[in-house]
Amino acid sequence: MLVAKFNALAGTLLLASGDGGGGEPNPLVFDVDLALWTLFIFLGLMAVLTKFAWKPIMEGLNAREKGIADDIENARLASEQADNNLQQYEAKLASVNDEASAILAEAKRTRRLLKKKFLPRQTKKQNELVIELLRISNRPRMLRYRSWRKRASIRRSLWLATS
Repeated sequence: MLVAKFNALAGTLLLASGDGGGGEPNPLVFDVDLALWTLFIFLGLMAVLTKFAWKPIMEGLNAREKGIADDIENARLASEQADNNLQQYEAKLASVNDEASAILAEAKRTRRLLKKKFLPRQTKKQNELVIELLRISNRPRMLRYRSWRKRASIRRSLWLATS
């Protein structure tokens, strides 16, 4: 029964379409009224899309392009600034290295002068005390704190021996 109703409905639709069920439509036949309606619908769709879709999309793309260009420019400026800072820091480092070398050279010269001036006048015991004092002062910091009494006594004896 359901099949009979479906067949009757399909027959009615075929008669209403005007084909009469006689074959497939020819795609090469030009229908003027169908072409005009297609053109009007296409132009209307283009107008609606232009107003509500393409303009906002293009504005967004232009804003994004401008933002990317600004970011590239900012990155270039930051790179130039970093290069300038690097050159300044390298120049400062070179001057500090020169200054440190000069200070070390002065300290070595002073050490040689003091060695020449004071070590020959001291006795063997005094030289041993100076060597012991230097050995203790070259220990790690923690050991130096532990032996502060020993260092103090060596300093006192060294002071007494040299005065």
